[in-house]
Amino acid sequence: MRIATREPVTSMSHVHSCLHVHLVWSVKDRARLLTPEVWGWLAGAMSTKARALGCRHGVVGGVDDHIHVLADLPPTLAVSELVRQIKGATSYIAHSKGAALSWQPGYGAFAVSKDDVAAVDAYVRGQVAHHADRTLRVDLEPVPQGLLER
Repeated sequence: MRIATREPVTSMSHVHSCLHVHLVWSVKDRARLLTPEVWGWLAGAMSTKARALGCRHGVVGGVDDHIHVLADLPPTLAVSELVRQIKGATSYIAHSKGAALSWQPGYGAFAVSKDDVAAVDAYVRGQVAHHADRTLRVDLEPVPQGLLER
């Protein structure tokens, strides 16, 4: 058996990245402010901001008190900056519309492998159904203790 050898790579002229992240955060005090009317503009505003920051893939889903975002990060963008920018942009829009929407200060961020992107995408898009029938995935969403036993 012959093993192929290559010359060592001395420079790389481009950047290749495949960084997907699943983000979760709540409305301040878990207030149930994300009504259908708010969702009418919120998901689009979040996706638009993510694209403006260089994310090619941005999916938003959630229910009345929290949101999920699945995004691919460009190598120049930190997760914390993506979250800060999306929260800031949507808070600004909400206040300009007279809505009292504020986000909790924290967030959850979970790395998503390339092989799992489709499954997480479906989970994010299906939030209303998952919460209605309690088919929440504990690996994708922090579930308060006792919620699934009710």
